[in-house]
Amino acid sequence: MAKLRGLHLRGKTYYSRIVVPTALVARFGRKQIWKSLGTSRRSDAEALHLREAGRWAAAFAEAQRAAVVPSPAASALSDDEVAALARRFFARSKAALDLRSASPAALDDDERELVREDLQQQLGILATWQNPDVHLLVGQAAREALTGASNEPRLLVDERLAELVRRALMQLVALELARLDGDYRDRLGDAFFANAPAQVDRGERSATLSECLARYQREVLDLKPVTAKTAAKQRSLLHHVGLFFGRSTRITEVSRSDCNRFRDTLAKLPPNFSKTRGSRSLEQLARSNKSGRTLSWETQNNYLRMLEDLLRWCVRERMVADNVGEDVAPLVKRPIGEDQRLPFASKELKAIFSSPLYRGCEDDGRRFAIRGPNIIRRSRYWVPLIALYSGLRMGEILQLTPAHVRKSASGTRYFLLTRDMTLKTAAAEREVPIHNELIRLGFVDWVKRFQQHSDRYWTLSDAFLHPTTSRNEKCCGLVTAIHPL
Repeated sequence: MAKLRGLHLRGKTYYSRIVVPTALVARFGRKQIWKSLGTSRRSDAEALHLREAGRWAAAFAEAQRAAVVPSPAASALSDDEVAALARRFFARSKAALDLRSASPAALDDDERELVREDLQQQLGILATWQNPDVHLLVGQAAREALTGASNEPRLLVDERLAELVRRALMQLVALELARLDGDYRDRLGDAFFANAPAQVDRGERSATLSECLARYQREVLDLKPVTAKTAAKQRSLLHHVGLFFGRSTRITEVSRSDCNRFRDTLAKLPPNFSKTRGSRSLEQLARSNKSGRTLSWETQNNYLRMLEDLLRWCVRERMVADNVGEDVAPLVKRPIGEDQRLPFASKELKAIFSSPLYRGCEDDGRRFAIRGPNIIRRSRYWVPLIALYSGLRMGEILQLTPAHVRKSASGTRYFLLTRDMTLKTAAAEREVPIHNELIRLGFVDWVKRFQQHSDRYWTLSDAFLHPTTSRNEKCCGLVTAIHPL
């Protein structure tokens, strides 16, 4: 039998020798490729050598196709265009991965192990250009990366694009392996794909931030089951995000550095800045803040989480490839839990309950803070006292009606918070005893008088305060009703 070209016996082991075409020596970095076939049997070695030679022949053909010199009509790609094509290919491939119907959770242990072995083998192939199969995988993927480009017929795969596509394929396989183990955080190890803003096709228009904000408000925020107050807060957060980045800005132009600049600006803004901003930008307002007072950690974090949630939604909608606002944290130390809402100090409580409202005022309307002869026990008088002696939330107090003031079989007076009220959580439905001091001051008698006027009054805020007052207001300086009892 004639000896196969390239099959060599070294000691007791056969080796395969592949000669690299002269034109591709620079690409592969060597003139010959040697590989041990791991056998001393000639029949097995011949079969292995023929398979190895076939793989390399296909790899050389793919490499030579990419190395074809462009014709004068062919269009050369700039480095930026190559980067854009590679990132677009990665974004499209990741989107296809996200849309796969089969879940790793549906696989049994044996199936999962087979999938794992296959993915690890792909990673091994993609790890180096010295494997013949990598040229076939990357060549096909690189041609796919050119699909849809504005001058696609005149573009050729070059080494720059091939290398970036190889890296993209490695990231995609790594993501699949992580998801196989239940890790869906999509952490990318390649900074080229992890930190770069999304790119779009040449000539393709990306959405403006204004369009994204409008859709996010309509398709996400407006559908959340939240109170009117929370909805208004979310609209305000979203409005200021658009104000900072510019509503005409393309969403693909928002970068990680822009998100960090937003974080830095928030760290310098004064409290209640929206009330004093005027026509100034947020950055101008931050630079002019000389008061030393800044937004709390919670407020800064609310703005940054709104930005992160918006960009996460943009990723899901295929508007951008990466969430550049992910995990951007406030530049201020987060207070420990017990310090975030400190109780009133004794000095503060003394100041509140030594005010004219409790010592004598002109009236409990606009002149409640002016000393006078009257102690008027109506809503403005009772709300702070109920908060002091019951621990109820202000929103709960302002929803109380006479029907929520009950008496047990043993004669104990208590507040009954029921599901007909707007409560913070389901666990907020509860019974809260009425303090003896409230009874001594006449609160229960006052409620009984209102029970005689149930056709006129509804809740503590709607009935006992001025009709234009919001029940969600947390200020005790509310305008009281003009209906005397």
